Amino acid sequence: DNIAPFADYQKALAAVINTPLYSFDMNGRHYDAGFVIHEADTGKWFSWNDDLSKQQIPALNERQLFGYLAASIKALNARIEKLEE
Repeated sequence: DNIAPFADYQKALAAVINTPLYSFDMNGRHYDAGFVIHEADTGKWFSWNDDLSKQQIPALNERQLFGYLAASIKALNARIEKLEE
C-alpha cells in the first residue's frame, strides 16, 4: 500500500558494484560467478522467512534484486547520455 517512486539510482549502482561475486563448487557443480550468502547479506538481497523459530536458509529477495539491477541500469544510462551530449 505504501508505494513511492525510487529514484536513488546511484545508491543502487553502488550496491550492485559493491556486491562480491565468487567462483565456487556446490553439490558437484561449478559456478563461475554467483552469490555466496553471508549473514550480512540478509536485508539486502536476501531475507528470512516469517517463521524465525526454525533453522532457515535466507531466501533471495527477487523484487529487491531486480529493482536494484533496473535502477543500476538507469544510473549507467544517465552516465552514457551525459557522455553523448
